[in-house]
Amino acid sequence: MPGITTSPSKVSATGKLFRKRAPSLKPFRPRRRPGMLSLMAGTRKSNDGQLFSTFVEKTFLPWSRLNKRSWYDDQLITKVLTDFFAGKTFDQITPMMVEKFKKERRESFTYRKKPRQPATVNRELGVLSKILSLAFDAGVAASNPCSRVRRLRQDNLRTRYLSPEEESRLMQSIEKMASPR
Repeated sequence: MPGITTSPSKVSATGKLFRKRAPSLKPFRPRRRPGMLSLMAGTRKSNDGQLFSTFVEKTFLPWSRLNKRSWYDDQLITKVLTDFFAGKTFDQITPMMVEKFKKERRESFTYRKKPRQPATVNRELGVLSKILSLAFDAGVAASNPCSRVRRLRQDNLRTRYLSPEEESRLMQSIEKMASPR
């Protein structure tokens, strides 16, 4: 630009003049979760092998009561999870063990002798994943094995039939629309 000095200390990126030195631009660094750098470096270990059931009772359930409206459902689901992962530490829970849990729950029957729906198993996996995420954030778990497990496919379509009353109302409205005015 003619007549204007373009030294970095006098012109901003937008072309306006200023007297003070421009602040240096810092390179973009994405935010990382606590402990992520040590996990990526392979130096992060879990705390003293805390049991899954202990963490659920002392940390997850109180957190759930404070932060979720569906805490009662979480309480019921955690009973199933603590029964399956009884005596296991977070280091012992692997993606293959989560897959085994998913398979066993899908093949089991409800107390009404009906097959368990995929949506139910997916809700249980969601609660398990949240427990493992909280454990990771607290430094108790080295990783979340649920992140490598895919959810079950859900077929939520339902076949619905009209009742005789609904059928007669539908036919009446069709006749009204079809009749010439």
